[in-house]
Amino acid sequence: MTESLHKFKTIQSIADELNIKRQTLYNRSKKTGVDISKKEFSDEEWASLIHNEKLTNVNGDNDIKLSEIDILKQRIDEQSGFIETLRKEIEAKNIQIDQAQKLQLMAEQRFNDTNNQLLEYKEKEGIHKKSIWKRLFMYD
Repeated sequence: MTESLHKFKTIQSIADELNIKRQTLYNRSKKTGVDISKKEFSDEEWASLIHNEKLTNVNGDNDIKLSEIDILKQRIDEQSGFIETLRKEIEAKNIQIDQAQKLQLMAEQRFNDTNNQLLEYKEKEGIHKKSIWKRLFMYD
């Protein structure tokens, strides 16, 4: 694919072609990284001047973008590891909660069994609880 060159005689003619002022052209040149002093532009450079967008350096910017991607991937891996650790901790806490509930249920069952045994014993022995008034004023 051949790339055509956009050639101009003066910087003013470049600005006229773009329908902008010379100062705006200088500002765009600075922003986009296109050298306007050479007065010849590739299609990519010309499009960059027209759209006022920075040229992408095939090697430099892509390397920077790749290193940023690697950093982001590393962060994602770290976050994934952290999330997995939290999931394991939650699972362990859920197991502890289940065990605590089972122990509480066992304790309640033992209490109820002991209470029932005590009531049965009192009934067999004929021991009835007397209120304080009966004990004070009633004689057996």
